Amino acid sequence: MLTTNCGTPVYMAPEIWAGRAYDNKVDMWSVGVVMYYLLSGTHPFFGDADTIGEKIMFEELSFSAKIWNLISSKGNFIFKKLLTL
Repeated sequence: MLTTNCGTPVYMAPEIWAGRAYDNKVDMWSVGVVMYYLLSGTHPFFGDADTIGEKIMFEELSFSAKIWNLISSKGNFIFKKLLTL
């Protein structure tokens, strides 16, 4: 288990933002963020340095953009699993 608070804010998993110990599952979160960005052109959570952590930890993830209608149900399932707290 690791405890170092590190990473680029929009890609950091909720465990890191919360200051909890974490394992390699936080890397899967980051993969989910990258994939979300590549498909939609936007980050799943965004904001300034003071609010991004709160949004990642507490805000509901949105799949309302039109692009998500083009993604299969299995694809959406993968995103929801990767970007789960």
